[in-house]
Amino acid sequence: MMDDDMDVIQLKLISGCEIICEVMEWPESGPQSNDDMIIRHAFKMSLLYNDDDEVKYGLKPWMTMQDGDMQYIVLDSKSIIGRSRPITHFRQEFTWAIEQSKKIRKGRDEYYEELIRDEELAVMSELEKSIDNIANSLKDSSSSNILSFPASDTDTKIH
Repeated sequence: MMDDDMDVIQLKLISGCEIICEVMEWPESGPQSNDDMIIRHAFKMSLLYNDDDEVKYGLKPWMTMQDGDMQYIVLDSKSIIGRSRPITHFRQEFTWAIEQSKKIRKGRDEYYEELIRDEELAVMSELEKSIDNIANSLKDSSSSNILSFPASDTDTKIH
């Protein structure tokens, strides 16, 4: 479902890359302006040809792992050579790409959470083994807690 409240723009960059993204904040204007714009959900448009030489368009993430709703990208507006409002079909593709990106991110987050949990359990298990080994060695120790110091000829002991 397309969110009409999103400020979606198609940009052509100096590098030749063409992206579609949601603009969160436009560059400021005025004498003390900032040329940066804040965007999110940036996807690079890819041009593909199938076996019949038909043109197909695809969207790929523009920046790796910058796919969350709270992951903003600062783009220098000086790097933009062209911009337009995407056609309705392209906006729908963009919305679908965001949904797919969120699904992939959720799976990636779950994987890493499980990985971290497994690593924490392994560390805890090793710590428990070490504690058990120390406790067993102290329990099995037949020596007393008395240390002898040969400081003098007499049998001086410190407790």
